[in-house]
Amino acid sequence: MYAALTRTTSILSKQGKSNDCNNKTFDLWLLLDAPSGGSYVVEKIHRTILKFTNAKMVANTPSIVEQLISSEYDIIGDAQEPVELDNLRPFIEHLVAISSITNFVGPEFTKDEDLVETYKYLARDIAIELGDGNMLLEAFPSLSRLRMWYLGKYGNAVRKHRTNLIRLIAPIVDERLAAAENGKEDKASISGDFIQCIIDETKLTSGDPEKYMLVAKWLLAVVVVGNQSTRDNVTVILYRILQHPEVIDELLQEQRQVLEKHRGADVNDNDDLTALFTGKVIKNLVKLDSVCRETMRLRSFYLDYPHAYIGKSPFTFTNGYTIQPGHEVLLNLWGNHQDASVQRDGLGDYHQFKPFRFVGLDRPSTKIGEDFLIFGLGTHACPGRWFAMHQAKIIISMLLRRYQITPQDAIVFHEGNRNHLPSGKVTIQKKQ
Repeated sequence: MYAALTRTTSILSKQGKSNDCNNKTFDLWLLLDAPSGGSYVVEKIHRTILKFTNAKMVANTPSIVEQLISSEYDIIGDAQEPVELDNLRPFIEHLVAISSITNFVGPEFTKDEDLVETYKYLARDIAIELGDGNMLLEAFPSLSRLRMWYLGKYGNAVRKHRTNLIRLIAPIVDERLAAAENGKEDKASISGDFIQCIIDETKLTSGDPEKYMLVAKWLLAVVVVGNQSTRDNVTVILYRILQHPEVIDELLQEQRQVLEKHRGADVNDNDDLTALFTGKVIKNLVKLDSVCRETMRLRSFYLDYPHAYIGKSPFTFTNGYTIQPGHEVLLNLWGNHQDASVQRDGLGDYHQFKPFRFVGLDRPSTKIGEDFLIFGLGTHACPGRWFAMHQAKIIISMLLRRYQITPQDAIVFHEGNRNHLPSGKVTIQKKQ
């Protein structure tokens, strides 16, 4: 049985535990050959991501900006003349990969082609091996899980990317562990480093035979759950802005106002972007943040986030609806995002894109609730959403500031449940 629930906050209410529901036919940890438990506890990874984000997100911004500037050339060259792109997605995919590598692994690794490939294509390669939905596997979840276990342990996709990652991180892990055990650890230089966060959280030692594998699997988990969704969201946001070009001038004006606030009225537009686009500047772009939240609110997600109730007794929601053990629940994202009684801005017209709907309200793009379900709810809500949105706003701000991006045909926002991404050919040219 599938229950499409319009009001969803009670799914994680005090009547039940947050882990009483899961997805019977998909298990990320099996796919990564990292069985849940021990070093692969979701709460541990959540905690480590939050610790890292709090420590380094703002501080890493100039380095991310620097690497993005150099990596744009990989796809569009110097763009002194218009460059035609059939779709923005591959370009955005590259930029998201570069910014994620810079933040989580280090800017010096953005030139490693194998690592860039992992950040861009890991989720895609796993999806290709998994294939489309299979009715037999849906009917027998144990078969589905057995298949995921096999693909995680022996499949080509995970093995290839895991091997690439271990080659890269093994010398780093060895150096860190040896320095710590010899009392020569440089706390200042590695403070907030994500690999170090993993080492600290899992209490790795040099004698641990799984030390490389453990760090690699943690990093792969972050790539799988973060990069594809960030790439998709940035792609959708940029296409929505191009569909409403009048928004661009307002966003550029906001950039100017925020830069003047932080650097004074004589700020020079030709200054080094790594000096202009600091973490604090990006966080102050509230109009852009509203555009991001509004765009994601309108994304074509309908019935999604399937969870199976694994409790031992019937569970009754606050709206009176009861589900039985083993039943599955789908969340009605579209219903909540269109429902005037759920939304909190009071502007109405929830089928329409109103870019600045959330300006002046306490509804930033990272704030979850029954009115905004993109990042989930409760204790298992996406812990990386702060960096994901920070990353999105850096990329979009840089592109709007430095390039003229012009649609060459109609931008199409697909409404089907299987295709969530818009499409449309564009040209991109460096502003003079």
